[in-house]
Amino acid sequence: MFRLAGQEQKVLDGGDEEEIRRKLSQKDVEIARLQGLVKELRGSNAPPQEFSRPQADGAEQQRLQDLESNLQDWEQNCQAAEHRLQMLQRQLTESSRRYGAEITDLKVAIAKRDARIMELEYLTNVMVAKARRPICQNDPELVSRDFRL
Repeated sequence: MFRLAGQEQKVLDGGDEEEIRRKLSQKDVEIARLQGLVKELRGSNAPPQEFSRPQADGAEQQRLQDLESNLQDWEQNCQAAEHRLQMLQRQLTESSRRYGAEITDLKVAIAKRDARIMELEYLTNVMVAKARRPICQNDPELVSRDFRL
């Protein structure tokens, strides 16, 4: 087993209780003093700055100012980027609408031309069919006569 140093061994063995009581009473006195100090400070309505961390030295203060300035620069950059993003989104939406309408107009024009082509093909087929009929079928006088040989 490990042997403890002198005072620690006495405390573990129950020895030197007097010293422990003395230290305990000193701690009680210190606690009472600090509680009184807290009451005094609360009662004096001291500004909260007195309780804050002590002021930083010049170099640290300058570094803090530089960091705050850098933070402001980045915030401005972020705002500018967000503004550009909104503008680009707006432009994209407008372009989509414009091109969508243009595509629809072109599809209508193509459909009209396709219809016209189909109409012309139909008329051409009708004309070709009429041209292929025998002459006697086209002339009513010839149709009524009987040309049998």
